[in-house]
Amino acid sequence: MKHRVLGIGVGAVAFLTIGMMGLALKVAQAGEDVGYSKFTGSSGPAEEGFFVADDPESWHRLWSRVGKSAKATFNPAKHTGVAVFLGPRPDGDRLRVRKVQDDDGRLEVKLTHKHGTESGETITPWAIVLIKGKGTEVVADIRHEITERP
Repeated sequence: MKHRVLGIGVGAVAFLTIGMMGLALKVAQAGEDVGYSKFTGSSGPAEEGFFVADDPESWHRLWSRVGKSAKATFNPAKHTGVAVFLGPRPDGDRLRVRKVQDDDGRLEVKLTHKHGTESGETITPWAIVLIKGKGTEVVADIRHEITERP
């Protein structure tokens, strides 16, 4: 199974989300929405990364990277696991899973990395997704939103 980070989008969001201008590096064809369970946190590994789990052992390794036990049972005949680790970021940053789509066997995990304000603290945002489906390729499409205060 191939896996990679697809494209990075850039956007600007005014405080209180008054408006957003987006500049996408890739225009994706809309696939069929796929069911999934998502888990996010702010204390992940220090290095950035994108990982795919296709068996229970690799699923448990994803969870061990965030210092937790697996939150869901992994069935290799029915599931694909994906983890995105952002590495050290300002404490206002967040990572959100928007949706998962299947485009003829190509699973695409769509996420938003919301850049927040800096207070001097550092966090390491992460997301782990249990996809209810199998694919021949798995990609992550990460859109960036930058919050600006007036």
